[in-house]
Amino acid sequence: MKRSINYPFLGISLALLIVGLLFISTLSAPISLQIAGNTNYYLFHQLIVALIGLFFGVLLIKIPIHTIKKLAPILLVANLLLLGAVFIPGIGAKFFGATRWISIWGNTFQPSEFLKLTSVLYLASLLSDRFSEVRKIGKLRKQKSNDGLRKIFVPFLILLAVISGLLYLQKDISTLGIIICTLLIVYFTAGT
Repeated sequence: MKRSINYPFLGISLALLIVGLLFISTLSAPISLQIAGNTNYYLFHQLIVALIGLFFGVLLIKIPIHTIKKLAPILLVANLLLLGAVFIPGIGAKFFGATRWISIWGNTFQPSEFLKLTSVLYLASLLSDRFSEVRKIGKLRKQKSNDGLRKIFVPFLILLAVISGLLYLQKDISTLGIIICTLLIVYFTAGT
């Protein structure tokens, strides 16, 4: 089954990207001039990152949905392990009293940023699989509510609890709020 491109969504995404780059170029010009000697240092940095993101976006569009659904649990578990790795001395980095970053070979990154994507992928995969199962079972036995509670709502609550616990320990409540709101939107728009 070939996927089609949602052009309105693509247009909105590109417009947001361009507006964001314009904001960065305007707001970072004074500090870029101080640090690098030109006003476009941060703009070029963000432009390179945006181009890398667009490249990977084009690659991901070529991956079939069933492959993404199979990879979603693996990606989520790997991301949760990275969230736990921030507490390992020598790997985790602590800044301003919060332990949220992983430092490898002089580079730092925040695993919770990837969790925003992997948690949505996992929940969408879970809901599409379980919701279709519950509908089939519900048609056969007319007990949709109990099956829906057990097969959809309980795993959703477990996912929220695990993510909440790890992000609370990292003192990253703002990211936790974003992820919970996003997962609630995905959960309710799925028709649960």
